[in-house]
Amino acid sequence: MPQKKKLPVDEALDWLDAEEDSEPGQDTWPMEGKFGEAKASGNSSRARKNGSDTLDDLAHPSSAPQQVGYRETASLPEQGIHQLLVRFSTDSERSTLHCSIRQAVANQLTLELGQSVVELPTLEDQDTLHVSVVIAVGDLRFEGPVQVVATSGTPYLVLGRDLMAGQVVVDPSTTWAKSKR
Repeated sequence: MPQKKKLPVDEALDWLDAEEDSEPGQDTWPMEGKFGEAKASGNSSRARKNGSDTLDDLAHPSSAPQQVGYRETASLPEQGIHQLLVRFSTDSERSTLHCSIRQAVANQLTLELGQSVVELPTLEDQDTLHVSVVIAVGDLRFEGPVQVVATSGTPYLVLGRDLMAGQVVVDPSTTWAKSKR
């Protein structure tokens, strides 16, 4: 029986041992745990007992991410802006506010958001303008810096992973799950 010819090993693959012969069908990945086992965590209310949720989990449903549609309406409660279109974008790293910029003067932006004119303090990061806002979508609240993008037409928000991480699960087939149009 002829012996298997050894293929050359790429030196860039430092995780592959040159002497290791991988046999088909042999699983070399270590098992991290079995299904159904609870992982130890510092928060005892998140632990599972006998495969079911504890009473603490049922008493605090807001700790779990909530489902939203990919399009919703939001409000900026501190500025008195309501019915602002928002798109939840899991492929966007940063959140952006698309609107008309009326004036930009010394750490202050004057923005046109539909019928309203709002003045907001700016934050500058690598030659891009950001404003810090509180965004409310239904009973959800998001707070943080949002990059300002100058556009004409209807103003809208794009919520990226920076603000929505861990708070929501986006259903791409649903619109206006948390808000009304």
